[in-house]
Amino acid sequence: MDLGLLFSGFFILEWLVNLVILLGVFSLGYLTYNIVYYSIHYLKFKSWPTNQIEYKYLNILEENKMLKQKLVELEDDHNQLFNQLLEQLKDR
Repeated sequence: MDLGLLFSGFFILEWLVNLVILLGVFSLGYLTYNIVYYSIHYLKFKSWPTNQIEYKYLNILEENKMLKQKLVELEDDHNQLFNQLLEQLKDR
């Protein structure tokens, strides 16, 4: 490496341009990731997340609703089976 090129600014200019290009690539990737993340969240919950904790909380709430519904269905099935068993015992 020639010190004349270093001090004349050509080498430093090329280095800075490459650094700006690299930062642009990382920024574009980060921006794309966030657009996809927020779009999926909005389509799923019809609201924008404020932070990661709220996102996890909303996922847990949705799972909780689903599990409550399954629990109600299982309780209904259990009650039907129990009533059938009682009727069979009464018939004896």
